[in-house]
Amino acid sequence: SLTNIFGDPKLLALFATGSFLMRGAGCTINDMWDAPYDKRVHRTHTRPLACGKLTHGQAMTFLSLQLMGGLSVLLSLPQAHLHSCVLWGMASIPLVAIYPLAKRYTHYPQFVLGMTINWGAFMGWIATHGSIISLSSTSTLSSST
Repeated sequence: SLTNIFGDPKLLALFATGSFLMRGAGCTINDMWDAPYDKRVHRTHTRPLACGKLTHGQAMTFLSLQLMGGLSVLLSLPQAHLHSCVLWGMASIPLVAIYPLAKRYTHYPQFVLGMTINWGAFMGWIATHGSIISLSSTSTLSSST
C-alpha cells in the first residue's frame, strides 16, 4: 500500500506544513537581520524590509504567526512521542536564528543552513520511533536528505 511506501499521510502532511512554516520563519528572521545590509546591495535593495514597504514590527508579527503555526504542528505530532518531539523541535530554533550570523561571522554558513534544513530528518525519526536509537543510524538518515 502507499502507506507502507510513503508512511503515514497525516504525519507527512504535518511535516510538509511544519517545513513550510519553519523555513519561512528562517527567511523572515534572515530578512530582519539583513535589512540594513540588503538596502545597500543592488540585488536585495527591493526586499520589503530593506526598502521600507514593511516595518520590523510587521515582520515580527508575521514571524510570530509562523512560529505559532510551527508550534501547533509540533504539538500535533504523535502523542506517544510528543515530549521528545517538543524537545528536539525547540532545539532547532537556535539554528534558525543564528544562520544570519553564520553568514557574517563564519566561513561555514552553508553548514549551519544544512543542519537547520535537515533537522526535519531527526524530527521525522523521533516522531516515528520516539528517540534517537543511535547516532550512526540518524547520521545516515540525515545525510540521505
